[in-house]
Amino acid sequence: MWIWIVGVNATLWATFFKTGHLIPEWAMWVRTILMRLVGFIDAVIMHDLFKRWWLRILSCWRICTGSGVRDAQHMAAAAAAAAAAAVEGGMMAGYPDFRMGPGHTGEGPLSVESMGKEGVSSDMEVARSGEGLGRTYGRAMEGQEHATASVLMFVSTYNMGGITLKDAIDNDGLAAVLPTWIPLDYDLYVIGVQECCIIREFRRAVHKHLGGPEAYVMVGKEIGDDRILHGFIALTIFARTQDVATGAVYVQEGAVDRVASGVSFGPMGRAPNKGFVGLSMRVHDTSLALITAHFASDKKGRNRLGKRNQDARRTLSDMSLLWDSDDFSIHTQHHFTVVLGDLNYRNRGHPEEILEMVAHSARECQDSVEAAQARASGARGETGGGDSPSPTPRKSWRSSYDKFFALPEARRVLVG
Repeated sequence: MWIWIVGVNATLWATFFKTGHLIPEWAMWVRTILMRLVGFIDAVIMHDLFKRWWLRILSCWRICTGSGVRDAQHMAAAAAAAAAAAVEGGMMAGYPDFRMGPGHTGEGPLSVESMGKEGVSSDMEVARSGEGLGRTYGRAMEGQEHATASVLMFVSTYNMGGITLKDAIDNDGLAAVLPTWIPLDYDLYVIGVQECCIIREFRRAVHKHLGGPEAYVMVGKEIGDDRILHGFIALTIFARTQDVATGAVYVQEGAVDRVASGVSFGPMGRAPNKGFVGLSMRVHDTSLALITAHFASDKKGRNRLGKRNQDARRTLSDMSLLWDSDDFSIHTQHHFTVVLGDLNYRNRGHPEEILEMVAHSARECQDSVEAAQARASGARGETGGGDSPSPTPRKSWRSSYDKFFALPEARRVLVG
């Protein structure tokens, strides 16, 4: 089979370079069918994920045809309508990622919920008088060259366990959980879910709970399938409508923002029942990498710690949320990196004990960095001599872990 594929590929490309004409559609279909057939055979042979032969065949068919096809035309039309409304109203002209939203290429179930005109002040060029990030930032910029703005950010994750829409409606699940789970009046919300089979309804319910498009703009990414692979792994961000309109918040489309890490299907890649998705965003001049993940779990009594550690490394190395970031891991490209999700480590210690261990490791790493910086400064001759006082070393950036443990106890529990 592979010999046939190599032969067809060689013939197609040789014809293209020799004649300069585009490859005929029927020829591309032959190539695609051969490639899919190889992946189909590999997937049927492998039975780690799907035990029954008809489920394996069904899963291969779903992967061959692609998930989310049923939504492609509807979502493309919704994205186009939202874009036209935004441009006509003079809003978000410089923020195409928010305007198009996720799924604008038909890859996922969410398109966009655009903000309404009534949610935007007519005096956007000046510092806003309402709630939002620009309130503090605008006043500070009037009298200072450099200014800071405080951002109240809510981050949370939830493995929904494949709950169906019927279960959610019968048990009044979403309506009962959201008020106690997601508090109001934050500037920015980052919500990650795993094994979510009701992603559209969930996002719609959360958006309504927060006040709808007039209050918050919604954008997200997802990977998975809600019919075969136990649901979606999804990341959803809610930013204040006014902050998006004034440019205080901006989301950038990534080069590689979805990575599947489930069971291998040979040339067809891996199953997206495990994996991670991410978005890169900027809040004023601070960049954030936001990632939600679902790592490998223990299987048949077998500890898969090594696979989880591998997933963690791939999260930082394989994702590329910026288009010019091939040579750097994701956490070196942003001021802050937030990873949330079902990591399946199942640590038995108290959360504060685990965080203290992570903080200790981070402080040791920070000490090593500062020592290296000091050696580099000495090598450049940045030392005091004679009567000249030695320059005061610049205080290094305070780690997020130190900031967390410096919080009051009550606030620390709320944040943790």
